[in-house]
Amino acid sequence: GTRDYNEKEMAIREKIFSTIISVFKKHGAVTIDTPVFELKEILSGKYGEDSKLIYDLDDQGGEKCSLRYDLTVPFARFLAMNCSQYPSIKRYQIAKVYRRDQPAMTKGRMREFYQCVKMTEEKGLDPDVADRIGEYVKLKGGKELLDKLFLDESLLSNNNAKAGLNDMVLLFKYLEIFGVLDKISFDLSLARGLDYYTGIIYEAVTEQSGPPNELDETTVGVGSIAAGGRYDNLVGMFASNKKGNIPCVGVSIGVERVFSILLQKVALEQVKANEIEVYVMAVADGLLEDRMKICSELWEAGIKNKPKLQSQFSVCDRDQIPFAVIIGRDELNRGEVRIKDMRSKEQGEGGGAFIKRSDMITELKKRLGKDS
Repeated sequence: GTRDYNEKEMAIREKIFSTIISVFKKHGAVTIDTPVFELKEILSGKYGEDSKLIYDLDDQGGEKCSLRYDLTVPFARFLAMNCSQYPSIKRYQIAKVYRRDQPAMTKGRMREFYQCVKMTEEKGLDPDVADRIGEYVKLKGGKELLDKLFLDESLLSNNNAKAGLNDMVLLFKYLEIFGVLDKISFDLSLARGLDYYTGIIYEAVTEQSGPPNELDETTVGVGSIAAGGRYDNLVGMFASNKKGNIPCVGVSIGVERVFSILLQKVALEQVKANEIEVYVMAVADGLLEDRMKICSELWEAGIKNKPKLQSQFSVCDRDQIPFAVIIGRDELNRGEVRIKDMRSKEQGEGGGAFIKRSDMITELKKRLGKDS
């Protein structure tokens, strides 16, 4: 249930992280961090049937602890402990979570349907509405589905259902304003296995793996790459007063699933695992101190570089380094260095442009698009 990642795979993962973080920051989110383990009582009773997937730990002092199952419950605990400091907060967190999942447990999730009796009792649905759940869960669509549901008198007789539909009308209005309504499907078959959701829930899937028009109970549902929803009471579970009952809404992005999708589309040999922009090399052996001095100047100027000793040009090609600074004893005596574009078809130690040693940084910044 665990694995290692090589440098090229990590380059893909870091790209995923940076893309996600940039979007979060664009919307004003800040980051926090919580411990990788919590007191068991913090996590207990928050995940319904999935609670059995929590990793439990026994520390030397006899305290019962557990590895975090997700990042939501630890955040709710954090918010309850610091609610006076955060009347409102947009936060993100990227960290590992741990679940005692078994491969067989990822199949046949549709079996949750057999809990409908308990669900209908707990949610207070009218008997005739409960009997029609099998028909309702086949429905999905956009605004036209909402219009259809508002004609269902039996459904509207339930106050919770009516309130939910009114919320969806408002949500669709906002989605239209943001210009993303065409990417949304209102799917009545959607269900989440966690107990703390109290309102809308949602999942994100790729275009290639969108849900089918007709629900087929004999097949496993399409996996999502992100999921979340609204939970109004979770923070209050950890607070000692009503002020701690803070409504929240969130989303969890499945980095591993996104990574798996990208890994199938990307040729690993074409992935650039490092960010080196310039190799500093010598035509002949030696000149180590001169190379070190040039490297230091480039680092000071914000240019990512490193010296290379052996197989210099082949390494440049393999690691997709765009430029090389090549020095030789004669060039240094003339106060010159040679800059070569390693992306050109010209190979070997020849080629490149001789420039004054004093103009090296200015020229490299210009070629790298860093000149201000």
